[in-house]
Amino acid sequence: MQVKTQSCVVAGKKTVAVTEQTIDWNNNGTLVQITRGGICGSDLHYYQEGKVGNFMIKAPMVLGHEVIGKVIHSDSSELHEGQTVAH
Repeated sequence: MQVKTQSCVVAGKKTVAVTEQTIDWNNNGTLVQITRGGICGSDLHYYQEGKVGNFMIKAPMVLGHEVIGKVIHSDSSELHEGQTVAH
C-alpha cells in the first residue's frame, strides 16, 4: 500500500516548506495519522539560525517530534482504529 505523507521541513535559516512524499507501507505495525505536532526550542534555533550549536542543517530536516494522532491501522491488540495516541 502506498501512503501519502506531508512534512514541515526546514531547509536553512528562515526557510520552511511543506513537502509531500509517497511511502510504501506493508500493513505491518501501526499507522498513525498525525493531527497535531509540537516544536521545541531546538526547532526554533534551526529555523531562526539554520543551526543548533555546531550542528548546521545540511539537508531539509523534518521539524517537531512531540505528536498526537489517530490510529489508522495496527497489528497490536493494545491499539485500535480511531484511538488517539501521543508520542
